[in-house]
Amino acid sequence: MKWTGSKNLKNLSSARQTIYPNTIKEPLKNYSFMTFVLYWSGLVIMSSLYITIPLISTFTDIFKVTPTQAAWTSSSFSFCFAIGCLFYGPLSDRFGRKTVILSGLSIIDVVSVCYLYFVLFL
Repeated sequence: MKWTGSKNLKNLSSARQTIYPNTIKEPLKNYSFMTFVLYWSGLVIMSSLYITIPLISTFTDIFKVTPTQAAWTSSSFSFCFAIGCLFYGPLSDRFGRKTVILSGLSIIDVVSVCYLYFVLFL
């Protein structure tokens, strides 16, 4: 049988659609919404690197620490974020993106609840 390109694929697709009308559906393509969500996610994540800088004086007053100690919040987040970038890519390739994202969200949920019980800044 000679290959005639995508014409055979279109005929096959229409034949399947005739036999099984509800099995083949075109995916919804809402690229502007997806672009907005990805842009917003990137903006929020990257702004997390800098959000603690104006809060250093507040951390100093509330937790009674030096400005240098309070600045470690920003530095430690940046360092952990950079190290995490080396790991989440290969992990998502190995275990799947959905699994890695859901695992990360579960971990941050547990850690966020644990933050309720911290009263001292060390």
